[in-house]
Amino acid sequence: MQYQIVPKEGTVLVTITEEKRTEQLDMSQEPPEGCLLVQEGRKAVLGEINLEKMIGELQDCVDLLQITYNAVDGFAVQVQVQELSNQFIDAMNDSNQTALDFQLSAHDALEACVYAYALLMEGEAGSALGLLAGTKDTAGRMVQRADKLVNTYQKLTDYTNTVLKSIMDERASDEKKREETLAMIGELKGSIQAMEELKDSLAQDIQEMNSEYQQLQQREIQAEKRAFGMQLASMVLGAVGGILGLPAQLLGSSDAERDAAERETQSVTGETSAQDQAMRSYAQNVGRQTAIQAECDKLDKRVQRIDQVLDGGLYQGGAHSGEMDPADPDAKKTDQDLRAEKQSAVEQKGKLNQELNGLKGEQSALEKALKGLGVAVDQVSEKTKAMAQDIQAQADSLAQRAEAVRKKRDELKTLERKNLSNLARETAKMENMVMDANSLESAVQCLVIAIGCLRKVLAYLQEIKLFWMNVETFCGDLANNENLTNLIASQKDYPAEKCAVFFQNRIFVVGYLGLMAKWQALHVIFSEYQAALMAVSQRMKTAMEQPLSPDRKVQWKLAGGMAATLRAKLEKEVETL
Repeated sequence: MQYQIVPKEGTVLVTITEEKRTEQLDMSQEPPEGCLLVQEGRKAVLGEINLEKMIGELQDCVDLLQITYNAVDGFAVQVQVQELSNQFIDAMNDSNQTALDFQLSAHDALEACVYAYALLMEGEAGSALGLLAGTKDTAGRMVQRADKLVNTYQKLTDYTNTVLKSIMDERASDEKKREETLAMIGELKGSIQAMEELKDSLAQDIQEMNSEYQQLQQREIQAEKRAFGMQLASMVLGAVGGILGLPAQLLGSSDAERDAAERETQSVTGETSAQDQAMRSYAQNVGRQTAIQAECDKLDKRVQRIDQVLDGGLYQGGAHSGEMDPADPDAKKTDQDLRAEKQSAVEQKGKLNQELNGLKGEQSALEKALKGLGVAVDQVSEKTKAMAQDIQAQADSLAQRAEAVRKKRDELKTLERKNLSNLARETAKMENMVMDANSLESAVQCLVIAIGCLRKVLAYLQEIKLFWMNVETFCGDLANNENLTNLIASQKDYPAEKCAVFFQNRIFVVGYLGLMAKWQALHVIFSEYQAALMAVSQRMKTAMEQPLSPDRKVQWKLAGGMAATLRAKLEKEVETL
C-alpha cells in the first residue's frame, strides 16, 4: 500500500493506493467498514475462515447433533449425546454473549481512538494516553475471554471424541450381534431344510407302510383260503422233501411252482427291493456328505492360508512385501484379490454347510427307515424258515408281519407329528431371529449415521476453535502495542503546536490509522457474527422443541430422513464452491 499524508486543520487526510484502488480516510472519523485497512484487519482475524460459512456450519452442528440424538435412540450412549448437545448449547450461549460484548467493546474502543487522536492534535497527549490505556485494557480482557472460549471448544472437542468412541464401540457390538444372529439364522435354515426333507421322507414312508399293510392284510386273508394254503403246503413239502432226499414228484409240487410261490411272496412283502433302495439312498447320502466335508476342509485350509499371508504382514500397500516366494501363486495377487477370494470361499462354505445340514437330516430319516427294513428282513427270514415246517406258521407270520408294519407305520406317524411340531417351532424362531437381524441392521446403519455426523461436528468445532484462537492473537496484539503509546508519551511535555506536527507525520499516522482499522475490523466481524447467529438460535430452539416418539424405530427413520436432507444441502453447497 502507498500512503499520502495531507495535514488539515485539526485532522489529517490519508490517501491510500493499492494497485488500481484509491481511497481517502479522515483521521477525525472512523475508518469505513469496507476500506482497505479494515479488510486487511478482517483477513488477519479470519485467515482462511469464511465467517458466513462458519456460522452456517454452527447451524449444521445443531442439525447434526439432533440427527445423532435420534439415531442413537434406545442406546445407552444417548445420554452422552444429550450431554454433548447441552455442552454445545452452553458453548454457543457463551460465544453469543462474548461476540456481543466484543462488538460493543470494539466500537467503544474505536470511538476512543478517534477522540484520542483529536486530543493529540490539541496537544492533550496525557488525556489521549489515558483513553488509549483504556482500549488496551479492553483488548486484554478480550484476550482472556477469547482464551476461555478456545478452552471451552477444546473441551467440547474432547468430549465429542469420547462420545464418538462410545458410539463406535456400540456399533462394533451390534455388528457382532448381527453377525451372530445371521449365523444362527443360517443354522436354523439348514435345520429347517433337513426337517422339511424328513417330513417328505416320512410322508412317503407312511404311504409305503400303509400300502404294505394293506397288502399283508389281503395276503393273510388269502392264506386262509385253501387254494393258497395248498400252494404253500406244496412249496413246504417240496422244501422238506429236498432236505430228506425224497423225490420231488412224491411231494406233489415242482421246482417251478416253488420258485413262483417264493417270487410271489417276495413281491408281496416288497422287503428286498425296499431294503436295496434304502441302502442305495443311504450310501449316496453318506458319500455326498464325505465329498462336501472334504470340500469344506479344503476351503478352510485356503482361508487359513490367506489369513496367514495377510496377517503375517506379507502384504503392504496392496502388494506383497517381497518376503514371499516368487513361485508362490499368492505372490502374484494383491491383498484386495486375496480378501475377495477369502470372502468367496467363506460364502461357498456357508452354502456347502447348508447342504450338509440338509443331508444329515436326510441321513437320520434313512437310518430310521433302514432300521425298520432290517426288522422286516429278519421277519421274512423267519417266515421262510417257518414255511419249511408248517403252513399255519406261514399264516401266523403274515399276521405278525402285518402287526409289525402297523406298529412301524404308527411310529412313523408319531415321528412325523413330532417333526412337524419341531418344524413349526424352529420356523417361528427363525422368523423372530430374522426380525432381530433386521432391527440390528437398522441399528447399525443409524449408528453409522451418528458416527458420520459427529465426525462432521468435530471438523466444525476445530474451525470455530481456530476462529477464537485468531481473535485471541489479534486482541493480544492490540493489548501489547507499546510503540504508539511510547511515541505519544515522548511528546506529552512539548508544546501543542509541536505535538500536532509530530502526530501528523507519516510514521505515526500510518501506525495510528492501522490501530483504528483493527478495532473497526473487530467491530465488523462481530456485527456480522451477531446477525448470522439469529438463524442458529432459532434452529436450536426448534430442535429443542421437537417431540420424541416412544418407538425408537420412528426416531431412527427420522434421523435417516434428516441426514438425507442435510446431505443434499451440503452437496449443493459443494457444487456452488
